[in-house]
Amino acid sequence: MPPWEGLHNADELRTQIVALSADKRNFLIDPPNGTEFAFDMAVMFPIAKTIMAEDSRLSEMRFQLVPKQYRL
Repeated sequence: MPPWEGLHNADELRTQIVALSADKRNFLIDPPNGTEFAFDMAVMFPIAKTIMAEDSRLSEMRFQLVPKQYRL
């Protein structure tokens, strides 16, 4: 399920999240100093697949930034 599903402002959140894939820098720059970030592949993988199905630009960006030897 997409992360915006079921939220009161789902359309606005979807628009904002999908807009992130328009700029490659969003995937390459470090987060601001002091940002706390924890990543759990088991949790994030299904979310990433769902969002890539919703956002063709994100799917294309994935193949620009990640070696094309493995396909989801």
